[in-house]
Amino acid sequence: MDKENFVSIDSVLKKLGFDEMPKKLAFESVADLVSLKEIDLYFDISIQGTDKSVELEMQFEASGAFLGVLIGNGYSYQHDDVKLATALYIFSLFDSPKFAIQEYSFNDESFYVTDNEGIWHREKHLDENEVFFDKKQIESFSKSRAKNIDGKTKALALLARKMADNDDNFKTGNKVNAKAFKDHILLLAEEYGITEGGLKSGIMARYKILFFFYLFLINL
Repeated sequence: MDKENFVSIDSVLKKLGFDEMPKKLAFESVADLVSLKEIDLYFDISIQGTDKSVELEMQFEASGAFLGVLIGNGYSYQHDDVKLATALYIFSLFDSPKFAIQEYSFNDESFYVTDNEGIWHREKHLDENEVFFDKKQIESFSKSRAKNIDGKTKALALLARKMADNDDNFKTGNKVNAKAFKDHILLLAEEYGITEGGLKSGIMARYKILFFFYLFLINL
């Protein structure tokens, strides 16, 4: 792929209406889209990988202490060109979220991120300026997503708009405070025995993404 056709994470956040969200939540929304294979995330930072030819095994000491995740291939490759992330999450320390790459594809082959020996599974933490996206894909996704927002998502976003109109705690300027609304939803989930992890499952991830995208539209 021609790198001239790539865009930055900032462009993606703006295009999808995530740029007014807290950075960690915005990055998590993008990571959800990547995990759901809705959009692709690329990087060209050098990385050590080994074939996904075996199942990963969690290893523990006799005391029960966690040692790490074993691959055990005994070999690795260094990949320096453009790669496609296939498994990732957002790692955040001191309010500085990073894209933690766990698996990737290179030349249409799949790899685990590993140590130099290809024994232990590792992660590659990337800063926001080290990841990029296909410009045409993002534009196409943005247009299709706007057409496919369903009634439940619209209702949720309109409820957030109404709450912001009636309560300044849910408002930032003239716009809905997305973080305040999210925190309110999580408090309700706790009250009714639904874990935050449950809200981040595949289906709920889709609703979260659609909600914030529609919220972006009605905030215009």
